[in-house]
Amino acid sequence: MHYAYPGWDGADYDYDELIGSLSYQQRLTAHLAWSPNTARYGNERLVRSEPSVAYELSLVQPLGPRWSLSAGIGYHDLDELFDRGYWFWNAGFVLTWQSMQLDLMHIGTDATARRTFGSEIAGARWIAALTWRF
Repeated sequence: MHYAYPGWDGADYDYDELIGSLSYQQRLTAHLAWSPNTARYGNERLVRSEPSVAYELSLVQPLGPRWSLSAGIGYHDLDELFDRGYWFWNAGFVLTWQSMQLDLMHIGTDATARRTFGSEIAGARWIAALTWRF
């Protein structure tokens, strides 16, 4: 996967990521994401083109034909960028209808992420995502 930020004035945040996942019965999934050229702004400095790795374990529990509970916990190792990493988590609901999926999740990070990136970027908040599969 390639993340591009076209038209961004100033810093170059573009980076690549290779992601692998193993799943058991489409309910318990382990994810591993490796990036050879991570770019992040933190601790009032930009760090570019350093490797990073993230680990995550997620669980989906069906509640019925359309509703599921979803939760996950992970660790993003940014040792090459900032000499530290941070924990992250999510929990919420998933609604599936035909080819659409709506996720309503509460996400958060630990205090290390907030110290590194600031509370405006890291911390706890609600997010919603709508996915259309075709």
